[in-house]
Amino acid sequence: MRPLTRYVVLQLPGWAVAAALLVWLWPATGLGPLAGFGAFALWVAKDFAIFPLIRVGYEPGKTGVERLIGLEAIVSHAISPVGHVRLQGERWRAELAPGELPIPEGAIVEIRSASGLTLSVARRGPAPS
Repeated sequence: MRPLTRYVVLQLPGWAVAAALLVWLWPATGLGPLAGFGAFALWVAKDFAIFPLIRVGYEPGKTGVERLIGLEAIVSHAISPVGHVRLQGERWRAELAPGELPIPEGAIVEIRSASGLTLSVARRGPAPS
């Protein structure tokens, strides 16, 4: 679900309470319908004005190994077809991504996917000639 859609869905109960409160207070305040609709419109506009400031809280977060995809790692033991890389100070088991040639120790690789504790990697940049 898109962040704006998620935000609006979560605001609906609050908008319903605000509308019910305005309808309940209408006779006591003596305000006309235009003032009530204006107050409700301001309430909704306030929520949309705040959204850009809190949008990140409504975006789905990457968890687990999903956050590793696209990061760079350094090969600590040659990968042909299995080896090891250093990623953020940790040693990971790595295997070549489909279609990749063996990668020597010290090369920089990009994490393409992960399965369990094994990372699928590809050489970063053009392959050596």
